[in-house]
Amino acid sequence: MLGKLLPIARTSRRHVLALVGPVATAGSQLLLSILLMHIMDVRDFGRLSFLLLLTQLSWGVWSALFCAPLSSLLKQGTSQSRIVAQHRLFSANLIGAAMAAAVFAVIGRVLGFAMPTAILFALYAGAALLRWYGRAQAYVEGRQLAVTRSDTAYALVVLLCPLTVRLHPAQPMLTVSFMLLVAVLFAMAALQPRSLGRQLRGFSLRAARDYRVIWRSHGQWALLGVITTEATANAHAYLITLLRGPSAFAPIAASMILIRPLTIGTNALSEFERPRLAGIIADGDIAQARRSLSFFRLLLSAVWLATLLLAAGVMLMRPRLLFPAHYALDELAVAGGLWMIVGIARMVRTPDSILLQAAGSFRPLAMASVASAAVSILGVALLVAVAGPLWSIVGIIAGEAVFAAMTWAQGKRWLHGSSRAEDHPPERERVA
Repeated sequence: MLGKLLPIARTSRRHVLALVGPVATAGSQLLLSILLMHIMDVRDFGRLSFLLLLTQLSWGVWSALFCAPLSSLLKQGTSQSRIVAQHRLFSANLIGAAMAAAVFAVIGRVLGFAMPTAILFALYAGAALLRWYGRAQAYVEGRQLAVTRSDTAYALVVLLCPLTVRLHPAQPMLTVSFMLLVAVLFAMAALQPRSLGRQLRGFSLRAARDYRVIWRSHGQWALLGVITTEATANAHAYLITLLRGPSAFAPIAASMILIRPLTIGTNALSEFERPRLAGIIADGDIAQARRSLSFFRLLLSAVWLATLLLAAGVMLMRPRLLFPAHYALDELAVAGGLWMIVGIARMVRTPDSILLQAAGSFRPLAMASVASAAVSILGVALLVAVAGPLWSIVGIIAGEAVFAAMTWAQGKRWLHGSSRAEDHPPERERVA
């Protein structure tokens, strides 16, 4: 009995450790969001929330273009092929981060922020993408403690944001942008500067151009999947902001704080589980892959339940501690309930999605995402026009349900096919 419990305990400890840094980061950002919600007017909070949402989209794009291929390519092939792939990924990643920073500067100006603020936030967004790639590489290399140190360093600096905003209340967005930039620089240093130095020495324009090999085999399908997944998850944000303006999006953004623990926990566990599952698949241990997926589902269920209890406790006992008076509590409660339903669908699809990514099966995952995005966009557009911004979340539920069903079916199909291949190896392997 003890022999069975020890592997489970070790696995649980690794997953808990994977949550420590992201939970600290989430907690610091949650406190910052609550403070800014109280000191900013609705329009400014809506603009800032939209800009932060775009940074999360950029992390998803980076996961598709660089982090997910990194997890599979660095677990396969020869030592030389892995070094070549790493140089290609990092070189393209570095150029892409610089381009993304320029895009964020333009978006900041379009949203109406002053030039210094737009530039500072753009530098933060670009540096955050480099750190995101560094976290993925650290996970692949088994340096989980480095990731935890990086996330903790980031969280500690972000916790200073409320103090600095209080000291400079006239320009909260400028202060927040500066502190976020400082936080991400500290976090990058904690990832291990010597590792970054080795990668910089391997940078070349030729390696960046050769990234197109990875793009054709992995990146294009992964990117399509991320873009359509973003449309599935956040169609309401873009359509409400476009059709009704930032002020209309602000209450929806506020309600999303209630499920922030679920979002952070799911993302953190996924980033940890993807490279681990890729290694298991590379070893051909399909039975272990099934056990890992079952344990992953159990962890996600626990995170969902904890988020539900926390959100219910806040709304029942001290809602005004979280939300200022100009936000209607009944609307926030309804929105929070709808977001918890969205969370159920995401909890169902995430393990199978990570399985397909770890196996390099990006195309079927992208096709499921395309179908779900179409449902979400149409549903949200219709509901915004007919029922208002609040009920647009129902359109997200419909899209996520389609995504969950199709991804679950694709995951089962992949596992079934791999199990049959394992049970019936090619004739030459049986003879050998």
